[in-house]
Amino acid sequence: MNTEIYADAIISVVLDTPRTQLRDVIASDPPCSKSAAIDALEQDGKGFMPRVACDGGPDGLQLVKPIINKAPQYLKRNGLLSLCLPPWQHVIENVPSHVRASGAYTNPVVLKDGHEQACAVFAHAR
Repeated sequence: MNTEIYADAIISVVLDTPRTQLRDVIASDPPCSKSAAIDALEQDGKGFMPRVACDGGPDGLQLVKPIINKAPQYLKRNGLLSLCLPPWQHVIENVPSHVRASGAYTNPVVLKDGHEQACAVFAHAR
């Protein structure tokens, strides 16, 4: 799977606008399960979602990272990127460092749910 093309497609299809029409917010709930975890579910017969809906590649971030890198092209200055990532996937702890490394956002904020588990990352475009 070409993740760069796929990430562009996700953003382009959702926005359905040219890049010249910038947005205030991009919210994404991307596939973020590690491939090995999906393989285990499929072997156990527990997999009930299509693989493309949950497979985030070997590290679970195969689609998250391109979205982080591509979203600023579609966001207004100070526009918000919101990434919803379920805590049980154990990938969210790696997302803030990728947001910071992109250099396109202010410091990311990690939102916790009612059980004090990280569940979303917010960052504003520079």
